[in-house]
Amino acid sequence: MTEQPDPDNLRQAFRVAVERHHFGNLEAAAAAYRAILTAEPAHAGALHLIGVIAGQRGDHRGALAWIEESLRHDPLSPEAHHNLGFNFERLGDFAQACDSYRRALALRPDYVEARSNLGNVLGELGQWHEAIEHYERVLARDPANAAAYNNLGNALLNQRRPSEAVAAYRRAVELRPDHVNAHSNLLLALNYDPQVEPEQLFAEHRRWAAAHAPPAFAVNNPRGADDPHRRLRIGYVSGDFWRHAVATFFEPLITHHDRSHFEVFCYANTMRIDEVTRRLMAAADHWVSIAEIGDSQAAEGIRRDGIDILVDLSGHTARNRLTLFGLRPAPVQVTWLGYPNTTGLDAMDYRLTDRIADPEGASDETYTEQLVRLERPFVCYRPPDEAPPVSAPPALTQDHVTFGSFNSLIKITPDVVRLWSRILSALPESRLFLKARQLADCEARTELLSQFAHNGIAADRLDLAPMVIAKVEHLDMYRRVDIGLDPFPYNGATTTCEALWMGVPVIVLRGKRHAARVGASLLMAVGLDELIAEDEDGYLQRAIGLARDRRRPVNLRFGLRDTMRGSPLCDAADFAVAVEGAYRSMWQAVFRMRLTR
Repeated sequence: MTEQPDPDNLRQAFRVAVERHHFGNLEAAAAAYRAILTAEPAHAGALHLIGVIAGQRGDHRGALAWIEESLRHDPLSPEAHHNLGFNFERLGDFAQACDSYRRALALRPDYVEARSNLGNVLGELGQWHEAIEHYERVLARDPANAAAYNNLGNALLNQRRPSEAVAAYRRAVELRPDHVNAHSNLLLALNYDPQVEPEQLFAEHRRWAAAHAPPAFAVNNPRGADDPHRRLRIGYVSGDFWRHAVATFFEPLITHHDRSHFEVFCYANTMRIDEVTRRLMAAADHWVSIAEIGDSQAAEGIRRDGIDILVDLSGHTARNRLTLFGLRPAPVQVTWLGYPNTTGLDAMDYRLTDRIADPEGASDETYTEQLVRLERPFVCYRPPDEAPPVSAPPALTQDHVTFGSFNSLIKITPDVVRLWSRILSALPESRLFLKARQLADCEARTELLSQFAHNGIAADRLDLAPMVIAKVEHLDMYRRVDIGLDPFPYNGATTTCEALWMGVPVIVLRGKRHAARVGASLLMAVGLDELIAEDEDGYLQRAIGLARDRRRPVNLRFGLRDTMRGSPLCDAADFAVAVEGAYRSMWQAVFRMRLTR
């Protein structure tokens, strides 16, 4: 007969294990949980918490297995359902995470953390209206919850309520001055506001740096700077090494780096892995995950790796590690690509750009970084392998022209709606096709239609579609668009390149700051200067003129893909040479500086 474990001994062992876990001794806690499971294999608490430890170590799939087993024995544990949702969320399975958080709340309606996390995944699913309801319920219960204000700001911004979003972010920072993500989100939101001048944006970025990344001492590179021509170690830091706009423009560089002169390290601040991640992993010489470690530990690792030039690809966007750069783990630090403004950091030495996106003169005064202007576009586009063939313009078989924009609705400001409405009014038979992630939210759709109606455009002249998952399906939707319309003052980038690749010409408005000049940089790279407007009236005239010219859109449609292939915008080899030349110049500047000491 098998001896039964003593319940009192098991309870005491479990209390000790939980205490070790609470104080961060994961090894001892895991060993104690396993000992409990040896005595009682169906111990739901031990199964659950060993799963939590697996998740804390980054093994989210293993965590799911442990927690799901615990729920077989105790299906009424709100904590287990919540932690199951957390691990689904970390793996990018937002629908499953949503279900798990809802189960946790059904069992415990006052579970603040589960309600906040449910709001987060609802946002990932584009259901911002419901997300806002959950954040407001959290704040009704806990008015000093800075994290909830930050999350509320994210949801409001995606509902095209930027002034309310900025107020929520500011409240989060007031409540928790060390809430670095809320402060970065505030900066990102301000980039969408056409009323904020570049000088104001610069001052806000400096405030962020003063609060979260005060000046650090320069580091000594363990490999030294005694040879300006030696092989350099380049480190790239990003949370977007997956099917993301940043990866679209980063992949051409990493795959064309000259490995005889540059050794490439990727420091990934995400656990998400997809087919793009695997391509980037294969292209890198070294791949290091920093998603689960703090800045100090990551900085120590970067120093041990002997990185000569460390490159930030995020700026103040999600999953950034700018505070890591504030520790200055590398002698040369550069920002590029992911964010259309300065980082504000004293520790960020350079920013890669071009003369169209950042003209010489006034632009230099609103960056803490020294601007390095490439003699070509500051990005290189990698066309998607799965892109369908270019289709005929829909206007050829219909009695109207269809304008379109697949940009985030956050960029579709009231000024943009007003100008696009003027275009539609001037062409009474024309239509507008908009596709965006936020259009999955009924409230967002209703509000957008209301704004167009206020400008005299009936709902039946607009076609609205939410985001689709499959890239080929997304690109195929351009067959419904004759002419693309770029938003302002925050232009599209990936969306513009995709539209051009699918044969759709895009009208852009050149503005006063980098975010408002990216469209001009892209169009000039492919020889479409004629589609760049300097003011709203010029934008209107170009859109109307192209719509009335039956021949020009057709010629553009079938020639754009070949034009792009032969343009600097898609010349990855030339782009890599230009960037590597910039890196070499940066490194030689370090060498010269050390010679003069």
